Amino acid sequence: MGSGGAYVVTWYGRDSAGDDSIFVQKFNADGTTTGNVPVQLEAIGVTNGGDYRPQVTAVGSGGAYVVTWYGIDSGGDYSIFVQKFNADGTVATVTVTAINADSTAIVRSSEPGTAYLVNSSVSVSSLADITAAADNLWNSATVVTADTDTAIALSGLIKGNYKVYTADAAGNLSTASAVGMTIDTVATINAVATDDIINAAEQTAAITGTCEAGATVALTIGSNTRAATVSGTSWSYTLTAEDITAMGQGAETLSATQTDAAGNVSAAATRGISVDTAVPSVSSVALTNATGAQNGYLNAGDTVTATVTFNEAVSAGGPTPTGRYLRIYHSSSENALVLTELKVMSAGQNVAAGKSSSYGADTGVIDTTAGSTTALTDGVAGGNWNNQNGDASNLAWVLGAGKPYIELDLGASHAIDSLVLWGLAGHDTGQSGNLRVFISNTPPTGATYADLSANTSVAQYDVGSVNGGDSGPGTTVAAAPQQQLALDIGGTTVQADYQGGSGTNALSFTYTVQAGQTDADGIAVAANALALNGGTLKDAAGNAATITHNAVATNASYKVDTTAPAVALTAATDDVGTVTGSVASGGTTNDTALVLSGTTEAGATVNVYNGATLLGAATVSGTTWSYSATVANGTTYQFNAKATDAAGNTSAATANHTIIGDTTVAAPVITDNVSGLATGTVTYTFNFSEGVTGFDASDVTLTNGTKGAFTVVSASQYTLAVSVPDDGDVGSQPTGLVGTDLGLSVGTGYTDLAAGNAPASGATAAAQVYVDPVIDLGAYGMLIAPVHVDGKFYYYWDRSGDGTNANTGSLNGGVDYMTHDALDTIFNSGSDTTNSARSAVLDGLSVMLPTHGEASVVTGYRPGTAIDNIPLGETNPTYDDLLAIWDAHNGTGTTGLPSGWQHEYYWSATPSASGHASVHLYLGYVYDYPVTHGAAYSVALQVL
Repeated sequence: MGSGGAYVVTWYGRDSAGDDSIFVQKFNADGTTTGNVPVQLEAIGVTNGGDYRPQVTAVGSGGAYVVTWYGIDSGGDYSIFVQKFNADGTVATVTVTAINADSTAIVRSSEPGTAYLVNSSVSVSSLADITAAADNLWNSATVVTADTDTAIALSGLIKGNYKVYTADAAGNLSTASAVGMTIDTVATINAVATDDIINAAEQTAAITGTCEAGATVALTIGSNTRAATVSGTSWSYTLTAEDITAMGQGAETLSATQTDAAGNVSAAATRGISVDTAVPSVSSVALTNATGAQNGYLNAGDTVTATVTFNEAVSAGGPTPTGRYLRIYHSSSENALVLTELKVMSAGQNVAAGKSSSYGADTGVIDTTAGSTTALTDGVAGGNWNNQNGDASNLAWVLGAGKPYIELDLGASHAIDSLVLWGLAGHDTGQSGNLRVFISNTPPTGATYADLSANTSVAQYDVGSVNGGDSGPGTTVAAAPQQQLALDIGGTTVQADYQGGSGTNALSFTYTVQAGQTDADGIAVAANALALNGGTLKDAAGNAATITHNAVATNASYKVDTTAPAVALTAATDDVGTVTGSVASGGTTNDTALVLSGTTEAGATVNVYNGATLLGAATVSGTTWSYSATVANGTTYQFNAKATDAAGNTSAATANHTIIGDTTVAAPVITDNVSGLATGTVTYTFNFSEGVTGFDASDVTLTNGTKGAFTVVSASQYTLAVSVPDDGDVGSQPTGLVGTDLGLSVGTGYTDLAAGNAPASGATAAAQVYVDPVIDLGAYGMLIAPVHVDGKFYYYWDRSGDGTNANTGSLNGGVDYMTHDALDTIFNSGSDTTNSARSAVLDGLSVMLPTHGEASVVTGYRPGTAIDNIPLGETNPTYDDLLAIWDAHNGTGTTGLPSGWQHEYYWSATPSASGHASVHLYLGYVYDYPVTHGAAYSVALQVL
């Protein structure tokens, strides 16, 4: 037994009286006995029976053990018997160490088990004798810890003498205690004023209790003894003002004794109570906080908090639910009600109860087709719900637009004055969320949750998950505190709602400032502004608070301003350049630090924006503001301003003031009326991107030309006529009129009209090549219709001398065309004109017969052959001379023939002296002819 090596020997044998008994001996680990003689065991209540076959079983690791055997009991039957032994080998017994003769019996046991206080009239030989006795003859208590006080209540026991028995965990019953006690009837004192606290409203409360029939009851209150009124087994006494004075404030002990008809006086029954008749009152009211306030101002959406301080802690309660009509929803318009079971209690009565038809199933919910209304009849026979009033028509399950609810008409005799919801039979409601209960005195209208939620005349209560169990406690339906404190904002009364503080001496009330409210002096509180609104304010004793209080003067730290300040952008001022002053919206400026200015209310701040982009804060002085805005050239700005007052109210933006940055004026775009070579008078046009002033002919510089008429078309467009002298006489004409560059440039002597900006630089026109339109060659006719191709100047040879290609002149037989032999005479003294022998001086002008661009003569008619870009970098690297002319003009008309020229065939020099050659300027084809060919063709000459 245990861990030390001790052991136990048990056997059965005959004792000195000749009876068969059980014997037990414990030995130490060394084989010696523990010093005890063997213990003899016999069946309970039998001293001469037979006891056989013992067995030993260790109990725990501490050395205790149990011996079991079977034997003949007092009735002659074979039974099993058990005896527990302590570790030292002694028999484990339970003894009573003390009994206190007051309202409880105090016992101590040497080991845990159960203690029994038993009337001496009960004959006890086994535990069953005790538990089979009448309930008013015995009480019990569990002994949790050995050798500690355990109290056994005396309640419910009749008068008489009592002894204590104890039983261990194995059921072994001790003998009766040597010490007993006598119980006499003691008068009882019931709870006073329900909670044993007498408040101001309960100063005449009745004190009640129970007593023995025929007895008199003496009640001690303070230092006074009062005779109670006895009726049967009950007694009562009504408190007086003298009693309240005698008890004083605070804790008090009431004492009651009864005297029976024989004159026996019972022990005193006592009850501790307390007296608190002091009514709480308001100590102060103050504004204590403002959320969102700025600079002592509140604006729309800010919250002000007022604190009402009492002289003691008070609790805030809401209005009591009242009415006969009840609806229960899920507390969300988005979720359907799901209930498995529910009981509705009103004023302590069960007024409705039921469970779902599928109660006990995994999917147990109340459900039916959306939109139907089903009466929920008695739940006993196939229905689901039971109206305890007996009228099933008063209870219905309704589905409204998919939002089911339970509806009850409790009847006039069951009007709600308190309401508790609970689940049935230890089960919860099956509701996953919270409930909302609607209570009214008239039948509620509207089928949906939203309908009732919007109806302010119907009381609404949110309830948490409903507790289960037939005995409760359930979940009480109660309204939240609805007390309010009236505030004065600018002469208008508003209500601050109760926020918190219940259970302390400081209750807080909050109000959210609304748009349009203003109070320049500060919020005030009128006298007696606290309203209960059907609720309560009570101290711990239940005394209703006195809620009168003094007025609170206006508080400048809680001013109200919900009106946005006025703001205007009145000017944009330019003080740079020649054009200064106010710039109207839509105007331009060259002031890169444009000053914006306007007005606002005193104390406000102003922010300036470009559209929706914040630029910065303006400088405010009194009721005016200014801001230096950066302006970049070519950028359009939409300047506007917003003002924010001390309360944080921000105005709408002012109308946009449009400004265009213009810090430079662009040079003009110069065009002319020349297409090809310049001849005669050239008209230049100067186009500005905006109106300018100060621009005239003096701003124009010419090269190789003479200024003519200068015309102002508009403020942004001007023209100038330019000519180069042409006397038409080759011998006397100035050198360079053929292929002379005509140059023109514009200076910076002007400004724009909008902002007075001067140009950053001038402008130069594209150079024009100026030539004589007609060159008179005397007896050789004229050169007309010049073209500039491939860097060379070519003229049509008007051989007849009429100044046109009409063949009406007096020279060359009146025609312009000639034979190649005639050309050979002019250009090579009668020999064939070749690529190397094709120049002549005609009437003092050096000219040259063009080539056809090929290196050899190939008889026949064929397309012209491309050259190899010689000399390198020439304008037309593909063709030379006549073919270059054809290439340059091909596509400008129906042929490659320049304007003013005639016929399609033009003579050219030949690559060698072995033939004649021509070019077809319509098609770009080349012809090579024998020397004897006598055709007459047109001629073009290159002027050198």
